[in-house]
Amino acid sequence: MALTGAAVAWVLRKFTSLTLVQSYAIGVFIMTCFAPALYVAGSDGRASFVGAWMQYAIGGVVGFVILCSTRPKRKDNNPDEGSLRQ
Repeated sequence: MALTGAAVAWVLRKFTSLTLVQSYAIGVFIMTCFAPALYVAGSDGRASFVGAWMQYAIGGVVGFVILCSTRPKRKDNNPDEGSLRQ
């Protein structure tokens, strides 16, 4: 899910002026909402959407942390928004 969220983030960054962290957050959020629906649809109605969404929400938070911790560090003098560097 994190890799698919990162792919969605890459597409978002190509068409908008979002920062890397913002696009990661939106991409993971989209996949957190979309993936449980696919899981429930493929389970022949035996899985609950709320239960699947809770599992994928936890996975989304973990995936977002992994994406943010492995993002490339910028080497120029223009830090990302929200960065403490000045």
